[in-house]
Parts: sequence; C-alpha cells; structure tokens
Amino acid sequence: MQAPRPAPRPSATYAQLLLLAGLLLAAFGSAAQRHGNVAVQHLATYGRRPDNTEPMYGPAPKSKRHQRIDARFVRESVALYGSRDSAAHEMVRAGWHYLKRRDPGTAMKRFNQAWLLDSLLPDPYFGFATVLDLQHRSAEAARCHALGEARHPDHRFAPRYYVPVAECKAFYHDHDGAIAAYQRYTQWLPTRADGYQQLGYHLMTVNRDSAALATLTKAIALDPTSAVTINNRGWLHFQNKRYLLALSDFSAAIDVQPDYISAYVNRGLARQASGSREGARDDFAAAVRLNPKSAELRLYLAEAHQQLSDTAAACSEYRAAQQLNPPTDLAAELAARVRATCP
Repeated sequence: MQAPRPAPRPSATYAQLLLLAGLLLAAFGSAAQRHGNVAVQHLATYGRRPDNTEPMYGPAPKSKRHQRIDARFVRESVALYGSRDSAAHEMVRAGWHYLKRRDPGTAMKRFNQAWLLDSLLPDPYFGFATVLDLQHRSAEAARCHALGEARHPDHRFAPRYYVPVAECKAFYHDHDGAIAAYQRYTQWLPTRADGYQQLGYHLMTVNRDSAALATLTKAIALDPTSAVTINNRGWLHFQNKRYLLALSDFSAAIDVQPDYISAYVNRGLARQASGSREGARDDFAAAVRLNPKSAELRLYLAEAHQQLSDTAAACSEYRAAQQLNPPTDLAAELAARVRATCP
C-alpha cells in the first residue's frame, strides 16, 4: 500500500502559488456552473462568504477580483506542473501530507486548490470527506464521499482514493473508518489481495476475529506469497489458542520468506504454548541469528534456555542482551533476571 507522497518541495514559485492560493476565495456557485456541476451546487449550506477552510470554498459567488486571482493561480500552477491535471494531483498529495501532519486546516486548503484546478477530479472530494469526518460533520462528509464516488467510474483507480482515506483514518486511530474504506476498496476491486490484507489487519485491531479470519483467508487465497498476511492469520489463531493452526501458518510464512524474524518469534511462542520447548528455543535462536543486535530477541532465547534448565546458556544470553544498550525498561528487566538467575 503506498503512502501519500510528501508535499512538493517548497520553491520560490511554489511559495508564490501558496501565497496566491491563500487569497483565493473561489465561488462555489459560479465554479460549479463553469464545470456543469449541478450536484455540487446543492451540496453545502455553509454561509454567505467564500471560505477556503470549507469544501469548494462554500457557496458564495465570487467577485471579478477573485476571478482574476483564480485565473492567475491556474496559469502559474500549469507553468509549474505542466498541466492542470498534474497540478491538481500535486495539491491532492499535499492535502494528504498535511492531514498526516495533523493539520486538517491546511489540508482543506490544498484540497480546495485541487478542486479549483479540476472540479471533476474525484480525489478532492475524498479529501473533503476525510477532513469533515475529523470535524464530526458526518452528513456533509457522506455527501462529499458520494460525490467522489460518482466521479470515478474506472474501478482500477480505487486504491488512489480509498488507500489515503484509510491510512489517514488509521493515523487518527479511527480503525472503524479505516475498515469502512478498505471494505469499499474490496467492493470495487474484489480480486485484489492488498485490500483484503489491509482490511483483515484492521479487523484484527478491533478484535473482530471471525471477520478478520475470513478476510485474511480470502487475501491468502488471492496472494499466497504474502508472508505478512499468513503471519497475521497465524497470530489470530495463536491469540485464540488454536496452536496447531497457528504453527501451520507461521511455518508457511517462513517457507515464503525464510528471513522473516516475526514468524520465527511467533512460531517460538506457539511452540512454547503447545509444550515444544526445544522447538521454541530453536526458533528464537534462528531469530537471534537473523538479528544478533536485538536485546529483545536475546531475552526470548534466554527464557527458552531457562525453561530447558540450561542456566549457563540463559545467563550468556541475558548478559549479551545487556551489552546491546537496551531501552531502560528492558535493561531493568535484564538486570533483574541476571540477579535472580546467574551466579
């Protein structure tokens, strides 16, 4: 899943555009008429003055001065980015960037710039909807979302719209919102594994285990080469004490990606839970070989040695972990283990 690109690097021309855009109070009504956008005309009832902190600048008509500012902004955007379409997409990317910087006000301004450049582009409407959701304006958000969906007849572009929405929802800890976005993604592209992979993960985070299991299984059927997804399903089995199924998935993830440390650790935990202490030790040892500078992995291995009554090996790993400058809480735990276990 591709994260939104960062905002364009500021340059003199770009800074001038942003300054100019700050003056933009584009008319909701006249811009809608210019693009034949009748549906947009009936969207908002915000106020009587144009406002660049509202979707599509609100419904107020714009003056001739603002029309000139609009025209200058478009000309300079085209000169900088090569076309109105390219400029609009840059503004969209900047909008998602600012949302991830916890700056929804600036994000709304960038989405408005994108809309000014091309009001038929679906992306700004999804941006509007996301900002409005953050402002707890659910009904208006739903209308903007519907307008965005109405403007993307080609389902192949669904990731471009729903992935940034879902990522921003997750960034703001709105897992239900992320789930809704990925559900919509999978409806538009039911044969793409990545949507199910992300949907399954977010269902796990809210403990919707049955739905997560079905979704991850669907993702694996579509893409059996995703070690992360197989590992996630294994962890779901492990949490529900289905240890044999968990072991099967963790082993399958390792088969797909032999250097996958998390799968070795998880299989070690599953082996411990199912009584296979030697197997657990071997898995933790494999993880340490892959990352010998991890104090946490050495702690897992030391505990496995200790469960097998191999005090010397356990102490060796505890002391090796202490030499790796672990975080304060882990350092304190290691010191306590050494005092309690090692001569």
